[in-house]
Amino acid sequence: MPSTGITPTDECMAAYVGIKTKRTCRFIEMKISNDNTVIEVVRTGDRQLGWSEFLNELPKDACRYYLYDYQWVNDDGITKDKLLFVNWYDLAVANPSSGNRDACLANPSQAPVTMGLWNVFHGLSIALTQGS
Repeated sequence: MPSTGITPTDECMAAYVGIKTKRTCRFIEMKISNDNTVIEVVRTGDRQLGWSEFLNELPKDACRYYLYDYQWVNDDGITKDKLLFVNWYDLAVANPSSGNRDACLANPSQAPVTMGLWNVFHGLSIALTQGS
């Protein structure tokens, strides 16, 4: 698989260590930089946000990557955590004919960028889309 050369910044790595080891935030929102050279942190989400609130905050006009700290209580009453890698894209934005600069880079068919992040942020990977 060809490589895009796009890698996470040191800030991404520090945020990853924070969410994984210290549970410092609920999620990390990341995007491809304007010069298409790195993946940078846009913001982090408050620990109090649940999955539904997270979904409501997804941008309607942009492609983004998220690392989300999902928590649930199992049948034995034990709280569990799992880091989810989320590739978010709006189908209208991710369409190369849209003219959006995120289109070809964030579209899941362009796996090298996603795989570049996935190799760093190990966890469960899911893709979420907003219909066109």
